[in-house]
Amino acid sequence: MTKSKIARKIVSEKAPLSNKKTGHDRARKKRTKLIAKHLAQRDLLWPDAEQRVWNWGESKGYVHIPRLIPLVMKVIKEISPKQDPSLVYLELWTRCMDGGFFEVDDEDACAYASGYTGQRSVRTWRERMRKLRDLGFIEVKRSGNREFGSILIINPLQVCVNLKSAKKSGVTDAWWTAFISRAKKIGAVIPSASEIKEKV
Repeated sequence: MTKSKIARKIVSEKAPLSNKKTGHDRARKKRTKLIAKHLAQRDLLWPDAEQRVWNWGESKGYVHIPRLIPLVMKVIKEISPKQDPSLVYLELWTRCMDGGFFEVDDEDACAYASGYTGQRSVRTWRERMRKLRDLGFIEVKRSGNREFGSILIINPLQVCVNLKSAKKSGVTDAWWTAFISRAKKIGAVIPSASEIKEKV
């Protein structure tokens, strides 16, 4: 597959209903060119890269994750030093299909993949899940006797804004500056606290 085809596949979406060019079409075309240029630069440095890297467009077992996840995990760890649920949060994202929702069918497997082993592994996982729920990163629904039957992962950008605006949340100015700076570089739109309150 050529670089241009790979670039088109990466940004492929449903075609508009009309033939009229839209702002979305122009942005997609621009992004296709940027990705092709990016891949060309990569291949200058690593000519065999195409055979050696992970290509989600041609592989199974991938999920879309926000680029800000590392910073989100950092703030989770910083504000929860005694019960750090950051790895649990990342593991939840890897189980979630598009739509932010999934059903928990094996707590033991979730606990193990999050790094917990031994007799208390599931108990520790559940404690971290409650922490994520209390912080607002997830919402949960029971299923029979299971506390964590279904999981909804809330938009982490909204949650981080909520945490920043809350008193005594533990979110530092240094982290917030890094967060909004990274968001600007990647084009992520961070909602204001007032916008979030209006939607709730």
